[in-house]
Amino acid sequence: MVLRHLLVSLLIISLSNIHAQDFQFHSTFPFGIQLVDSTGERIVFKLMFIDRDQDGDQDLFLTSLGLGESEELDLTELTYNIEYQENIGTAKEPEFGQIAPAFDTLYIPFGYFYPSCGDLNGDGIPDFIAMAEEEYISEIQHLLFYISSGDTFDIKRDFDFDLNPIVPLSRLLPSLADLDADGDLDIVLCGTVTSDLADTTQEFRVLYAKNIGDKSNPEFLGWFNNPYDIVQDTSGEFIQMADIDLDGDMDAIS
Repeated sequence: MVLRHLLVSLLIISLSNIHAQDFQFHSTFPFGIQLVDSTGERIVFKLMFIDRDQDGDQDLFLTSLGLGESEELDLTELTYNIEYQENIGTAKEPEFGQIAPAFDTLYIPFGYFYPSCGDLNGDGIPDFIAMAEEEYISEIQHLLFYISSGDTFDIKRDFDFDLNPIVPLSRLLPSLADLDADGDLDIVLCGTVTSDLADTTQEFRVLYAKNIGDKSNPEFLGWFNNPYDIVQDTSGEFIQMADIDLDGDMDAIS
C-alpha cells in the first residue's frame, strides 16, 4: 500500500512538470540579433519581441542608448532610440534581418526613457508604454502611452488614464502583461519609489494598474502596491512577466 501511494505521488509530481520548459544555452548573439556595433557608441539595454508584421512569428524591437562622441561619459549627449529587426526566418527557426530605425519619427524625451510594448487597442499593431523624463535630468517621470493610430501614435500620459503621476526621484521600469488573466494588458512597474518630496527615502516596490477596460479600449485602475504577493528583493530587481511554465497564467521573472 505504501509503495502504491509512493508511485502515485511520483506520477503526480512528474505530470505537474510535464509542461515546464527546458532552457539550454544557444549562443552569445543568436539568430542575427545585433546588440553591438563596431563603433562602441551604442548600447542595447532591452529586447522586445512581438509580431509586428502579423506574419505569425516574433519580430524584434531593440531599445538602445547612444553614448555620444566624448571620451568621458557626458549625460547631455545620451540619446535613446527604438530600433527594429524583422524576423525573416520562421516562428520555430528565427533569423533577424538588418537593424533599422523602428519608426521614421517618434517622440522620445530628452531624458531617461525605458519602454515596453504590447497591443493595447487590439488593432494588431504594437503599442508602447515608457517611463520617461520629459525634461533633462528633471527627476520627474511620466508614464507615456504610445497608442497606434494608423502609421502614427497618439501620445498620452498617466494622468490621461486617471493614474497618479509617479513621485519625483522614483526610478521605475514598466512592463505590459495580462496579470489577472482577463484577456487585456495590465501595467506592472518595478523599481524604487519615493514616498514624497519631504521624505526622499526610497523603497523597492512593485506597482500594478489593472486594465478595467477591454482589448480595444484600455482603462486603468491603480496604483496597487506589490500585487499578488509580488515583492522585490531589497537589493532591487527588474521583474518581467511571462508564462514560463505554460500553464496559462503569468509568472514573475527577475
